[in-house]
Amino acid sequence: MHDLKKKLTEYKFDNEFSKKLIESEKIFNDLYDVCEKKMEYGIGSYLISSKSYEYSVEMYDKQKLLYDKTKNVNSLLEIGTYMGHSLLIILLANPKIDVTCIDIDDKYAGKVTNFLQSLFTDSKIEFIKGNSLSILPKIKKKFDFFHIDGSHGNTTITEEFIQCKKLSSTNEFKLIFDDIDVCKTLQKNIDSSYQIIETYTPKCINRNKFTHIKINPNLDISRKEDRNFKFKVITSFIIEFPARLIRLILRKLIK
Repeated sequence: MHDLKKKLTEYKFDNEFSKKLIESEKIFNDLYDVCEKKMEYGIGSYLISSKSYEYSVEMYDKQKLLYDKTKNVNSLLEIGTYMGHSLLIILLANPKIDVTCIDIDDKYAGKVTNFLQSLFTDSKIEFIKGNSLSILPKIKKKFDFFHIDGSHGNTTITEEFIQCKKLSSTNEFKLIFDDIDVCKTLQKNIDSSYQIIETYTPKCINRNKFTHIKINPNLDISRKEDRNFKFKVITSFIIEFPARLIRLILRKLIK
């Protein structure tokens, strides 16, 4: 984390998160060892780029957003754990948090969740292997916060959002979407369908986005909002389908 250490004198980086992250550098390196010094090249994470296992200060703003928003959270559902970097940030923010992690593959996620649980003994980490769209409808537990960072397809993320909303422990539905630039249509449909209390998108590469939605306590109104949202999702799909089809055909022709 050499690049971050050099920036500690700057106002933006002189804070609790930076110091905790630097203190956890050994854990960051140990995660790579736990994964047998392997990673999926071409796939980034919260702390590294897709090219090498080196800390990326270019994503600092999204890292700090995740840290800040999960400090006072009791229970959290994470979709997409990969090498455990976002989970590490969450645990640094709140070492006593109760986290349920879903990942379609346990090649990395299964190992890193066990490893982090052994270090953060006051936390409770549950790992579930499988497709989020199959698992989410079966979950009975409720959560205070959601981190959606699995599939990067707009259709899948939309369904994950619908399912997660049902699992919110209160009418204050709080979540972070990672890589929001792949789901701009979803963001637009959410913002125009629900009562948005707060949103924030940091300025950095591979941006994430925090969204705080007020779920209407009136069941009839809440259902109406959901129907309106789903209608917009279907309408958006119909409008965007020709362009998607053309892109798919072009990719196949190029191959």
